[in-house]
Amino acid sequence: MRPYRPGDGTLEQEPFARQETAFNLIHAISAVPESRRLRSADGRLVFAQSPGRNGWLWLSPELGPQERERRLDELDEALADALLPGVSGSPDEAERFAARHGARTGRRPRVSMVMEAYEAPALRPPSGVSGRMRLFRADERELAAEFLAGMVRDVYGEPADAAGQLATADTLIRADKLYAWEDGVEPSAMAGYGGASPRHGRINAVYTPPERRRRGYGGALVAAVAGRIAAQGLVPMLYADLAYPDSNRVYRRLGFEPAGVIADIKLD
Repeated sequence: MRPYRPGDGTLEQEPFARQETAFNLIHAISAVPESRRLRSADGRLVFAQSPGRNGWLWLSPELGPQERERRLDELDEALADALLPGVSGSPDEAERFAARHGARTGRRPRVSMVMEAYEAPALRPPSGVSGRMRLFRADERELAAEFLAGMVRDVYGEPADAAGQLATADTLIRADKLYAWEDGVEPSAMAGYGGASPRHGRINAVYTPPERRRRGYGGALVAAVAGRIAAQGLVPMLYADLAYPDSNRVYRRLGFEPAGVIADIKLD
């Protein structure tokens, strides 16, 4: 295993590029200066981890079973001094590596979430939804923080309050990366722009408060943000928790197509 740098060709190789949608977050993680970035000598394994977060693992689908096992062993050796909180990747590979790392560090793996990666090569925006898209304003930071805390509780099942999300809200609002669907006086839904990879733009932080659901706000906002991404010549993409079939159906109706399953494995 050896380090890699953004732009050195590791993430531009054809096998990885073909799976850019499913492994889109590896691009974002790799751009973080303090992230851990490792690749095998032939580039058929890529590992990226932001400090304190799950490591993301990619293995080329062209590898045979024995070659996969050998590279997982090499990665485990390279991370001998690490204590990963978890691993994300294709379900079988993430589970296999989490079992290795967990056995070495005395912890048990558990599946925290299984996500479908979606991309929308041709959008089908909804019609008849009241309201419009706009950016969150600086004077709405408290409301944005409440929405972000609600998303953390809903999606990750973790305790969260608005006070703990204020810094994130401020960062996203200043960067013009947090969108609202406004129907009336204040925002009724939220969606974020997570950044671009060579071919895709990622939508994240999708949330509608419980009392405003079933009105089409979330789907309309996702479609509007996706339209902005498509206007930049990029393919909109997002991750959706497969535990929420209603949300997945909404995304499919909007034109999002499945592009790969990702398992989020935690180590306890």
